[in-house]
Parts: sequence; structure tokens; C-alpha cells
Amino acid sequence: MLPYGGVGAGVAIPHVDIEPDGGPHTWEYQLTGPAVRWFAGVRYDLKGDWDLIGEYQGTYSLNDVRLDDGGHFSTNIVTNALNIGVTKDF
Repeated sequence: MLPYGGVGAGVAIPHVDIEPDGGPHTWEYQLTGPAVRWFAGVRYDLKGDWDLIGEYQGTYSLNDVRLDDGGHFSTNIVTNALNIGVTKDF
């Protein structure tokens, strides 16, 4: 059994697609703020080149979007994922 984990930091660059009632359509990629990702898991040797994995991943990003009408939209996004699977080494 092999535990592993990590963390990383970067920036959020989402594709913004907002069309307010009666306003211009903001439709572009934007640099919206900082982002961080973390993960931890366990890898269990099965047989030969096959392994079983279980992993948790999470992300957090701060997003401040500029709209084409001069306004802005802000939100913080958190995601979580639990992954399980089988892997094969080549």
C-alpha cells in the first residue's frame, strides 16, 4: 500500500459566458483570480502490473469576472471528488 498526496497553486482562467437581460453578451476567457488544488490517495498493489487506487481531490478558486457592460460578477468555487479505480502499469 502506497499513500500519496499533494497540493498546487495557480490561477483560474474560466470561459465566461454571461448575457444579462438587455445587456451585452460577455463571452471570452478571463484571468479571474487565484486557485488551489489538493489531493490525497492510496495505491494498493493487486497482481503483476495492476493496482487499485482510492483518491480524494479538491479545488478552490476565487473568481472576479469583468462584464462587457462595465459591471462585474464575483464568486468562489469549491469542488470535491472521490475517485476509485484500477490502474495498469505499462
